[in-house]
This record gives sequence, C-alpha cells and structure tokens, in this order.
Amino acid sequence: MENTKFANYKKYLVNEKYSMFLCITVFVMYSIVYMSKNCFAAAIAAIVSEKVMSKTQTGTIIAMFWLFYAIFQIPGGMLSNKYKPERLVFLGVVGSGLANLLLYFFHNYYAMIIIWSLNAIIQLGVWPSTFRILSKELHKNHRRNASYYIPMTFILGIALSYVFAAIVKKWEENFLISSVLLLISGFAFIIIYKFIDKKGGFVQDEETLEINEKKDNNRLCKSLIESGILIIIPAFVIQFFVSNGIKVFAPVMLTELFPNLSVSVSNLLSGVISISTAFGILFLNFFYPKRIKSSTVTITVMFGIALTMNVVLIYAQKISWVIFFLTIVMALIPLTAITQFINVLIPKKFAKDNCDVSVAGILNAVASFGILISSYAVGELSDNYNWTTVFIIFTIMLIIAILLVCIANNKWNIFASEK
Repeated sequence: MENTKFANYKKYLVNEKYSMFLCITVFVMYSIVYMSKNCFAAAIAAIVSEKVMSKTQTGTIIAMFWLFYAIFQIPGGMLSNKYKPERLVFLGVVGSGLANLLLYFFHNYYAMIIIWSLNAIIQLGVWPSTFRILSKELHKNHRRNASYYIPMTFILGIALSYVFAAIVKKWEENFLISSVLLLISGFAFIIIYKFIDKKGGFVQDEETLEINEKKDNNRLCKSLIESGILIIIPAFVIQFFVSNGIKVFAPVMLTELFPNLSVSVSNLLSGVISISTAFGILFLNFFYPKRIKSSTVTITVMFGIALTMNVVLIYAQKISWVIFFLTIVMALIPLTAITQFINVLIPKKFAKDNCDVSVAGILNAVASFGILISSYAVGELSDNYNWTTVFIIFTIMLIIAILLVCIANNKWNIFASEK
C-alpha cells in the first residue's frame, strides 16, 4: 500500500487486462465528469429563452465555477503528487454528483452561484490525479495512448451535455442526469480500482523518494522559467477564451443570428460541433511530429488556421446558418489540436524533472482561467454589443497568441530537445 509520507512512488500495473479495464473505466468516468462541467453551459439556451436568467447572469455562474476551479487546480496538482490519486478522484466525482443534485432542487440565482462554485472546489484533484493514473499507473504499453487520447473524453462529455439538453423536457433535469451518472461512475471507479489492487494487479517498487517540498518547488520553478512556458501561458489563456466562447455560446449564437432555428435544434447542432472537434486530434497527428517537428511551430500553425476561420465567421453569419455552422467546426478543430498540447504533450515534457503532474495541474488552471474570463465576458459583450464585435475581439486575441508563441519558440525548442 502507498505511504502518504512519500511521493514519486513507482506503482503500476503489469497485467495488461487489468490495465485496459482500468483505462476504460477512467475514460467513461471522465467523460461523465466533463459532461457535468458543461452541464450549465448546455442549459444556457433554454434558461435564457425562458427568461429565467440573462446571458450575463448565466455567464457569471459559469465564470464563478471556473474561477474557483482555476484557483484550486494548482494545489490539486501538488496534492495529486503526494496522496493516493484514486481517493482524490473518488471524492471529487462523488462530491460533484451531490453538488449537481443540489442544483436540481435550488434555482435561486445566488444559491446556484454558491453550489456551482463549491462543485469546482470539490474537483480540485480529479484531473491531476486522472492524469497521474493514466501516465504512470497503467501498464507501460498503455500509458502513451491513454494519456494522448484522454482529451477525447472532453469532446464526448461536451457533446453528451448538449444531447441531454436537447432531449430533456426541463432544463434543470440536466443536473439530475449529471448527478446520477457522476455518483454511479464515482463508486464504480473506486470499486474497480480497489478490486484490481486487492487482486495484486499493482506492483510497487521498494524504493520511493522522500518528499522534499522545498526542493520540488525549486525544481518546478526552474523548469517553468527555462522552458519559456511562462511566455506561452497567456496564449493558452487566449486559446481557451476563444474556443470556450464559441462552444459554450454556440446555441445562443445560432438562435439569435438565425431565429428560425429552435433551441432544441441549436443544442443538437452544438452537440455535433463538439463531436466534430474530435478531428482536432487527427488533424494534429497529420502535422505533428511527422511533418512539423517543433511543437511551438505546430501551435502557431493551428492558431493561424483558427484566426482565418474566425475572420470568415464575421461574414458567414450574414449568409446562412449552414455556412456559419461549418465555419465554427473548422475554427474549433485547430483549437482542439492546441488543447492536446496543453493537456498532454506539454506536461509530459516535464516528466524527467518529475514535474509533469504539477504542470498538468498548472496548465489546467490556466485553461480554467481562460474559460472563466470567456464565460463572463462573451455573454456580456454579446448582451451590450453584438456577435460581430465578439468575433473581431477573438481575431485580435488570436493575433496576440501567435506573437507570444513565436517569441517563446527558441527557448521552448531548446528545453524540449534537452528533455
């Protein structure tokens, strides 16, 4: 069993069947987790159309979730390096299930802000611990593919949230469905994990490294500075600001720009948009690392394509919903490719310094910060101005992101090649 006084222990599966079983369990569970994160966003179109709340109010609730989520992801990453990841995952998933259940019953604006914020705090260790399990505890033959394709659960989760939003009779039923699925998946995960552990599926090396928090923090800070990632981080904030702004408000965009589309149809189209972004991973595989060796150059290319599509969006809204819909898809595919770098490829570059789990938590916090700003600002901008203004702001931000990545290019390439 793991000694919580030690970190960086080597505990992993040697049985491939157990490893695959656990991998599938984690994939299903995290798809549900991400579905629940987007649950409120998926219900926005119905909430706004029924005049329960304004876009600004719903955006504020989502923004508060991502504010607390961002703040607690950094300590969450550190805790995931120190304590049993399965416990942090279980507590986070089950706690989130209870929060969703409360939201089903309480519809007061301020109560919803408090509950949804607590939901974010409860999940502080879910992603970093999930990343640790997939990248370090699975069988060695499964780790790379599992950690590489885990972002598919983000896409599936978002798609499911919009599908459920389209078929439920009342918007609050979204939260009841999320609650039930979270509770089931949380308990299923811990039961399966403990079963595998009891059967002796895990092997633990005798040697472990004693925790030296000061030394670990110094190593982490040094790696962050040397890599140039601190320069790129604002570009990642922009990436999530734009991609989240498009995905979350897609149903509202469609219903406001094209009044003939119903809320249900808009939600279904948003589900299709989310599923189509899965091509972002395939799109990335086409370029990196076969055709473009540098990750920063690849990220720059992806930002460039997204920038082009965003300019097209300004004019597509005046033509037809079909062209507008397809342009959204083509804009989100390269942005999804960048997400793959943020969630998986970049943290893995820090594995040699044993900072990968902490960096995964930090970058998840960065992503959450971008989503936080987007969730509030995009709704506010569209309320006070129009969607054309929003797309122009997206365009300017994407140009800034490209410049930032170009500035950090040489520093990151040196760091990456050293590892």
